[in-house]
Amino acid sequence: NLPYYITTPIIIKMIEDSIPVDKMVVMVQKEVGDRFKAVPGNKDYGSLSVFLQYNFDVTKVVNVNKRCFEPVPKVDSVVVKLSKNKKFQAQNEEKFYKLVKDSFTQKRKNLRNNLRNYDLNKIENVLKKYNKDLTSRAESLTIEEFVDIKNDLDKVTKAIPNNVKRPVIEKVFEVGDMANAAKGEIAEGQKIAN
Repeated sequence: NLPYYITTPIIIKMIEDSIPVDKMVVMVQKEVGDRFKAVPGNKDYGSLSVFLQYNFDVTKVVNVNKRCFEPVPKVDSVVVKLSKNKKFQAQNEEKFYKLVKDSFTQKRKNLRNNLRNYDLNKIENVLKKYNKDLTSRAESLTIEEFVDIKNDLDKVTKAIPNNVKRPVIEKVFEVGDMANAAKGEIAEGQKIAN
């Protein structure tokens, strides 16, 4: 029975520090338990749901009515079992957790807004596989989709070997032309004469 006000920080700390735990049975506030086991599309689904379910199978054992306690608290409780799972494997878990957290930064905003500091083209390519796009919200993504996005972001673009001829760049700007370009006086794609 963990103190309710620090239940989530304790569990998150155990995950972040990779403390080896095969199974935990804990009693938590019912609303927190609902977040632990929430599924995509549910109003309770958030980064906490993803963090826990990435690491554990979460099952409800029993609801505990507040009237079971003396004095009677203000909230109902639930006993949940967390069993270690290995269903998912992000290539870099620290970055995976950051991606998930960033995705839910502003829950009512879409992925394009919450992940604007990431490579949106790569993210959109992954989302297309699941019939989704950047207008989707984080709460609609499964854990598998989050893992797929993170693993794709971690792929390094293959460098062009030195002996391969590189494409000629059509836009050539001289230093004096940069100010005009900044003012929009040079048309898009226009080649500047030397």
